[in-house]
Amino acid sequence: MSAESVIERLGSEGLQGRIVPITRLPDLKRDIEDLREGGMIDAAVYDTYLHDFQYSAPEGLPDARSIIVVAVPQPKLRIHFTYEGREMAAIVPPTYANAMEVIRMVKEALTRIASGEARFERGVLPLKTLAARTGLVRYGRNNITYLPEHGSFHRLVAYFTDLDLGMDQWQEREALPACKECHLCQEACPASVMGDDRFLIRVERCLTWFNEMPSDRPFPKEVGADWHNAIVGCMRCQEACPYDRKVRDWVVEGERFSEEDTRYLLEGKFDGTQGKEMLAKLERCGLDLTVFPRNLQALLGNRC
Repeated sequence: MSAESVIERLGSEGLQGRIVPITRLPDLKRDIEDLREGGMIDAAVYDTYLHDFQYSAPEGLPDARSIIVVAVPQPKLRIHFTYEGREMAAIVPPTYANAMEVIRMVKEALTRIASGEARFERGVLPLKTLAARTGLVRYGRNNITYLPEHGSFHRLVAYFTDLDLGMDQWQEREALPACKECHLCQEACPASVMGDDRFLIRVERCLTWFNEMPSDRPFPKEVGADWHNAIVGCMRCQEACPYDRKVRDWVVEGERFSEEDTRYLLEGKFDGTQGKEMLAKLERCGLDLTVFPRNLQALLGNRC
């Protein structure tokens, strides 16, 4: 099986893929370590998001030869809460919802393409860096990666395989051409995480950083009430970006939470059967109980 046929068949299933040999793992690790050693990544951010990457063949596939990184187009998800008799819509940004379903779907696609003649194990890797290094995506000024047709509305997944695909698409990372002169995302960001002095956001200031924390950690005082625009994450920079113009309104409807559900989430006491049922409902939205009640309280406060 050729690398070209793998990429072509992924494309026929609505997916986009690129390939590098496993020998590129030290280079990938160096990319991340250079940022850390250069003081470009906050220590807490590194420990939370970047510390546990595995730059070696997975235990379940020690004879891995190639890495396939895949981009899956993904819309926003709109969920609904009822509070004090009023319905409120809330956005879950792309990349949160249906995570395990997307990961499983990519593996199934790769298995079909290989006709059962290869094995695949998911890679725990810095996916944005890997995808940018293959030319699959380009970086925006907001440190988010972009596809040509679907902009930032995508999820990245990487799989190791024992196929020796004989392709190395490693290249220099590239930024979107218009970002050099465009500052719309910078102007839209309430946290001022983007500066003119560097092309890497200050994650430790980002609303996404704060609202992905467990709910027992309150928002710092510098987070304004009007910052909140999604139940988790933040869409301000993506909504402002010209590269997302075609997909900005791509949204699918998700779960509905009744008045009883909403009050339960706001109470913040998640035990027993009701807690398990609510967790299952939230997981379908790419959420979990750890961000409640804080994030919902903040969003309700901004809307009421």
